[in-house]
Amino acid sequence: MKKFDATFFPQYVTAQEKEQLGQIAAHAEQLSRDDLEKLIYVVEQIREVEQTAEKEAAEKAAFEQHYRDVERREIESRVRQYETELAIKRQRVAAALGIPADSPELRGIK
Repeated sequence: MKKFDATFFPQYVTAQEKEQLGQIAAHAEQLSRDDLEKLIYVVEQIREVEQTAEKEAAEKAAFEQHYRDVERREIESRVRQYETELAIKRQRVAAALGIPADSPELRGIK
């Protein structure tokens, strides 16, 4: 379909203007062929902009979730590493002192 107006920016159509387009479309049988083609073009352009915006929002949300998941996994990994190192320290101290590794005296080791 040919482009009708070089100054038409569908991304800036307001809700009120969309409502007016709906009212015009409700009386489409009264429109001339040219006006009907223009209406179809405008509605299609608006729909494309809305679909693109929805797609971009979904992609942004997916990226944000991905990075939150990566950060969570990194934190969990650091915590496991710290806990492992702490357990090794306790084992070494317990072995050096000749006491059980689960001894309450070792709880203060960090």
